[in-house]
Amino acid sequence: MKLGFGHKLLIIFFFMVMVTSLWPNNIYLLVIFSIITYFILPIQKWWNVSCILLLIFSLLYAFMEYFNMEVGSGFILLSHIFTPVAFYRFGNWIMSSLNNNHTRLVFIFFTILSYLFPLFILTAHDISLVGFINESRKLNAYGDYNISAATLYGLMLAFGIGCVSMLFTKEKNFYLRISYIILSFLAMIAVIHLVNRTGIVLFVVCILVSFVVSTKLNIDKIIPAIIVLILFFIIIKVSIINNIDVINAYSYRESDSSSNVTEIGGRSEIWLDAINKLITHPFGWERIRYAHNLWLDIARIGGWLALMPFLILTIIAFKNIFFILKRKMFSSDILLVTIFVATFLNASVEPVIEGSMSFFSLMLMFWGMIESAALEKRIIKNKNIFK
Repeated sequence: MKLGFGHKLLIIFFFMVMVTSLWPNNIYLLVIFSIITYFILPIQKWWNVSCILLLIFSLLYAFMEYFNMEVGSGFILLSHIFTPVAFYRFGNWIMSSLNNNHTRLVFIFFTILSYLFPLFILTAHDISLVGFINESRKLNAYGDYNISAATLYGLMLAFGIGCVSMLFTKEKNFYLRISYIILSFLAMIAVIHLVNRTGIVLFVVCILVSFVVSTKLNIDKIIPAIIVLILFFIIIKVSIINNIDVINAYSYRESDSSSNVTEIGGRSEIWLDAINKLITHPFGWERIRYAHNLWLDIARIGGWLALMPFLILTIIAFKNIFFILKRKMFSSDILLVTIFVATFLNASVEPVIEGSMSFFSLMLMFWGMIESAALEKRIIKNKNIFK
């Protein structure tokens, strides 16, 4: 599809939003970009059940947030109203516009690179100051503005970790493939620098998922994939894991009873408390602490009213993923699956909307891309049936 001038400007603005992900005023760009999409993208297209569910969710979430006096500024409220649907539709549109595997891979690569670029710069600067490990788990951004790695940075890095699936794909473009591998490697350096255990788990899960999906457990494909995997882990072990500071830092975190991994960093108790409150407070409750789970944090703000449409949307997203897995998959499809897995798991253990609206928006954009990919495969399936 040939892109018009307005569509090209929209894509440029999108990358501006991504590359300013750590800018404190990024919320203004998120809102402006979201509003612009309503004018540039055709109103009659990409309005489906998923978008309607997101619109209902956004309106109810914003209403309950305002009603319960949980919102800090008008622009934050506007972002909660306009941004989810806008990014989802943008994901639908971009996947339909970039109608081949290569251009989709290029777009996804530059999206994640621009989104993580400020974090990579901060990490490199921090390593030069404090060494390879930062046990304080904070990076100094914009003077004295510190953000804990356990919230914003850990969420952001999930997108980079999801790129590790390019290790096993059949992508023929060597430079594009190696670029993705380097991107995932840089994400892991940031994860280890900030002693982030969730990132390690996500990395292992994404490796396993992409290995199974790409090889289909076919013996002819498994052996080359294992060789690539061994070489990759040797590089990581030699360059990172052998560092004694890394071992000591993770050992210390694990020995800390307040963040023991068997209790998922103390989150299991928080989740049980949130589930109990959801039963006793169906319209939301006052925040004492985050629930550290996207769906439970939505329930805390908007109760069952906001939670239900988003739960249905989540089920639709999983149905789309499973449908893609059953069909012939290109490297961009495998990449979308592992990014979905990484971001979904991270959203399950962190406060998302209040932690990072840019992460939530980008995650929904990928859900929209996944829906378009699944729709394409359904169309192909139906054509084959009627042949």
